[in-house]
Amino acid sequence: MGQREFGWVVRRSTNGGSTWATVDTFALSSGYQAVASGIGADALGNIYVAGYGNASAGKGAKAVTSSHWLVRKGTNGGSSWTTVDNFQLSSGADSQAKSFAADSQGNLYVAGYGDTSGGSHWIVRKNPGGTGTWSTDDDFRYLSTYDALPFAMAANATGNVFVGGSAYSGFDTHWLVRKR
Repeated sequence: MGQREFGWVVRRSTNGGSTWATVDTFALSSGYQAVASGIGADALGNIYVAGYGNASAGKGAKAVTSSHWLVRKGTNGGSSWTTVDNFQLSSGADSQAKSFAADSQGNLYVAGYGDTSGGSHWIVRKNPGGTGTWSTDDDFRYLSTYDALPFAMAANATGNVFVGGSAYSGFDTHWLVRKR
């Protein structure tokens, strides 16, 4: 059986779930997988979808397929979409955005991971005030030689941002929550 291609799809309901319409479909590169894995909104009503898209780099036998961390922003009720963050921690290695949160000061955060030759890093990227550029705010490894992977995030009314995930210590997997 051949490999299935998946595209990133965002759907919207404007009537409490009675009907749904597709408002965004996306693939970073034609013929390669794209997956949306987190969604949220800012105080202005903009929608942010976090995920990843695969792409190929190089040619012939040296071609490598890797995932890019992606964040797309929907404006006008999801009628218009643009990619606002396309990131790889290490060129040619997988990076995937997993979840989104906005704090009470209007800062935007996306958590996910980025691979390097030394393993997976727990990454949080931030957009100050929702109007700046995205930059890495937290690059975390539980232990320097083992993977750390975030899966979920939330913000509370006092401006704290929490990210939950897991990390391996060589003997056990640990459940972790980090607070900013």
